Amino acid sequence: ITGLRWEGVDFTASVVRITGTLQRVTGHGLLAGKPKTKTSRRAIDIGEPAVDLLHGIRGKQLAQQAELGDLYQNESGYVFTDELGKPIDSDRLSREFRRIVKSAGLPPATLHSLRHCHASLMLADGASIKTIAERLGHSNPALTLGVYSHLLPGIQRQAVESFHRRL
Repeated sequence: ITGLRWEGVDFTASVVRITGTLQRVTGHGLLAGKPKTKTSRRAIDIGEPAVDLLHGIRGKQLAQQAELGDLYQNESGYVFTDELGKPIDSDRLSREFRRIVKSAGLPPATLHSLRHCHASLMLADGASIKTIAERLGHSNPALTLGVYSHLLPGIQRQAVESFHRRL
């Protein structure tokens, strides 16, 4: 998420394009790179709440830039930045997320847990394995199926009940 740039956000189509990464490399700081595989580079449909959130972030950045002038440094166009426009370190983001989860009294979770939650909920709602694999950037739906197959018995029951209701 920290590698997302504004050029990859299409507000009109409600899509984000994953085209780059940003990670901390010891001794080198934050380095931009390319996603690992061709399927990791992808377009993901987003809903209205995410579009609204991104509009808010963009507005806040523009206001900060107007207020700070040359002190604001976001030439690379990152979506998630600090107050001065510098990209957010994913390690910092992860620490902050864990702190928020703990302060909310929730079970321990990581940002990566949200990815699994998203896939699990989509599967429970009947999304196809292929669709979920595409959203996650998996090169093969079999990988997605292997990770989430433990959820299928309950989903199969839902599918059978739905089928019988239609009959």
